[in-house]
Amino acid sequence: PTSAPSLQPSSSPTEEVSEQPSSRPTMCEDEADWRFSENPILGCAQIDDSAADFFCKRIGDSNIIYNGKTIYEACCVCGGGTHVKPPSPQPSMTKSVAPSSAPSECEDDTTWILDISAGNYEGVTCASLGNINAWCGLFEANKFIGSNSKTVSQACCVCGGSKLVTHAPSQHPSSSSDFPSAKPSTSKPTDIGSPPPSNPPSLLPSEAPTDCVDEP
Repeated sequence: PTSAPSLQPSSSPTEEVSEQPSSRPTMCEDEADWRFSENPILGCAQIDDSAADFFCKRIGDSNIIYNGKTIYEACCVCGGGTHVKPPSPQPSMTKSVAPSSAPSECEDDTTWILDISAGNYEGVTCASLGNINAWCGLFEANKFIGSNSKTVSQACCVCGGSKLVTHAPSQHPSSSSDFPSAKPSTSKPTDIGSPPPSNPPSLLPSEAPTDCVDEP
């Protein structure tokens, strides 16, 4: 910068709003019918985002080309695919009438892992499969055995294995009022309010209550 201040003031920013709207974001579409396995058929859709780095490299290093494209060119999760404008979202107009239940949840065997005998799939864990159950048939067909002498269908939830853990009930009861209701509420409110109270109270006291005596 110069030592002396500028004689010309900086121009002020425009206050006008741009008439050009921002362009819509694009979404990626995988190459249709691209696959890296024929039996069972496995393609881009069978690679979970959480394990993309692992599978993209393993399959890419195998130099598999299908329909003239590698996995890096065909699958969005591996940096390929085609970018298109997404359709406008249409929200559901209906509300579910059934409350959601509290089912048990499955826990993977976190110690299970495929060893070197699985070839390119060495190092695969249950977490690598994500929610893609198409891998189950491939590993079972090749009789891959992981640690603990378990197959994928014994160790991984997505393949029907591991164990179910039941949700514990809530430790926080629902709130209640300080005073219980004298009468239960009706299933539906009435259209007519309560009748007005009676005229001034009676001047005569009520009779003393009688006692009940058992038959001797």
